[in-house]
Amino acid sequence: MRSIDSALMEARDRLANLGLFGAAAIGWILVTGAALRNHLVRDERSKSTMRENNRNGYGAFVLYSLLAITAFWFPTAIAIVTTVSWIFWLTLGIRMKRA
Repeated sequence: MRSIDSALMEARDRLANLGLFGAAAIGWILVTGAALRNHLVRDERSKSTMRENNRNGYGAFVLYSLLAITAFWFPTAIAIVTTVSWIFWLTLGIRMKRA
């Protein structure tokens, strides 16, 4: 069966997807950074949680940057890794306790 999308469009779609994940990570870094700088957390436990979330944002940005570069050579593997990482972030968010 012939694919409707061209190889160029598929690469563009993969990069757009990873770019959106990277943008979400940058947003998370900015939000948590603002909360920490402006003392918007209630107590030390909340501050600790916010710092951890900030580190997670930096980790996500690095991860998705590396995945975007690697996607040119290994598109299927990167699609799988991106899906697994999304499940990881979802699970992490569900398991977080309210600070």
